[in-house]
Amino acid sequence: MKKNTYVVFDENKIKNMENVLPGIAVPLTFDNKTIGVLGIIGPPNEVKPYAQLIKKSVELMWQETIYKQSENLRMQTYETFVQYILFEETPDPVKIKEFCHTFQIQDYKKRFCILIDIGNTGLIEERMRRENIKRQLLEHTCKAFECDTDALCTFLLQRKLFY
Repeated sequence: MKKNTYVVFDENKIKNMENVLPGIAVPLTFDNKTIGVLGIIGPPNEVKPYAQLIKKSVELMWQETIYKQSENLRMQTYETFVQYILFEETPDPVKIKEFCHTFQIQDYKKRFCILIDIGNTGLIEERMRRENIKRQLLEHTCKAFECDTDALCTFLLQRKLFY
């Protein structure tokens, strides 16, 4: 990690090292910082052509995971916000303004609520989480209702509606 470059471990280099196999050590970066090292085991000359490809694949998987987690967090935050507005008897206008400012939503805009029942959500909640179709359903709903960029389109749990 300190060298921040590829390090080749050939038979000569590892002969006096314990628990080290021949191969290449590749620095892994995230957010422009080296955060780990990936060891690719095998004859260095044979694995070297694959080192850059494997490195990029791992880094792209990290970025995709972070993006998905951020998107899920954003969706959960929207859900919480909409539930707060709908179910809180006296919502705090300061909290509403802060949320709107954070997510760049106009707080003075008049809005209305459209409720779409998609059946027994308890049965499909796990499938929606697993297949990430929640986002797709929201995108299609926004498109069908011709929502502008300032629309809040989110899920509400059925149990919240009937308590």
